[in-house]
Amino acid sequence: MDMKCIYCHSKTQVTNSRSKTLDSSVWRRRQCTTCQAEFSSIELPDYSKSLVVKSTSGKLFAFSRDKLFLSLHKALGHRQDVLNSASAICDTVVAKLIRQNDQEKGLIKASSLARTAHETLKRFDSLAASTYKAYHRHYIN
Repeated sequence: MDMKCIYCHSKTQVTNSRSKTLDSSVWRRRQCTTCQAEFSSIELPDYSKSLVVKSTSGKLFAFSRDKLFLSLHKALGHRQDVLNSASAICDTVVAKLIRQNDQEKGLIKASSLARTAHETLKRFDSLAASTYKAYHRHYIN
């Protein structure tokens, strides 16, 4: 399905495109074929449809980038740049999880998710890592 113009809902064409390697997103500049308006779009993979988190009890849940972002945001709440930091760390954690997940395509253990997030935070901000660990201690040794 083609992206529609945000103004008149007609077809658009891509005039420029750039890939980001860290989070697998694609930035595109688009132009409407009817009203000639230009706007940007960002395409992201839908991880909730392709990644599953397995809890310690064995239950399976769709991966939620938003849930990960919120837990990182809570841990980084003391920082001035909390939104940018949480977003960047979230992208880093997701990329690491996907790289680590080669053997079991799409299945992520909740403990692996928590440990990866904690280790990433530890390298960035030790206070945030301690806060995160306090909320996720049942997953982190």
